[in-house]
Amino acid sequence: VEVSFIVTNTLVGANDVIIANVVSGDTAAGEHIVVVTRVASGSYTLTLSNLSGSSASDAIVINVAVIHGAAS
Repeated sequence: VEVSFIVTNTLVGANDVIIANVVSGDTAAGEHIVVVTRVASGSYTLTLSNLSGSSASDAIVINVAVIHGAAS
């Protein structure tokens, strides 16, 4: 099961690198993964996947870092 959501942030540029990871909320280690699926000026999209194969109602906490890139 996957869910994607858009995070808006006026400080994010299209050339920036977004790093995201699950820091807590898993009932078992590695049960969920988060990936950045799109970066644009002013926003990025995160996709959270449940790898366990079962329905989950965990309150997942995601940590995000933005590394500002230069236009080339």
